[in-house]
Amino acid sequence: MQLLEVVAEGSTDAIYVKDTTGRYQLFNRQAGQFVGKDSASVIGHDDRAIFPLREAETLIENDRRLMELGETRTIEEVVTTALGVRTFLSHHPSVSPCPP
Repeated sequence: MQLLEVVAEGSTDAIYVKDTTGRYQLFNRQAGQFVGKDSASVIGHDDRAIFPLREAETLIENDRRLMELGETRTIEEVVTTALGVRTFLSHHPSVSPCPP
């Protein structure tokens, strides 16, 4: 996880990682600039801590649906950010249990 954090912080892309419950485990500086929040206020929370409720519920539903499908997909998500309404390509990898 530490290596992933270093790579994410060096990127100019918004990079985040959520767990299977939808809570943010990683939220890089660039993602924070887009939404106007620092990682400390996002880590451990779900989309409702960042976006308007209706948008957050859509994102949560997208995550749930894609986890059920178990397929890797990239989808467009429209959200209100600190910079205004933006469309992002969000990559959702298939979810499989971690080995012991």
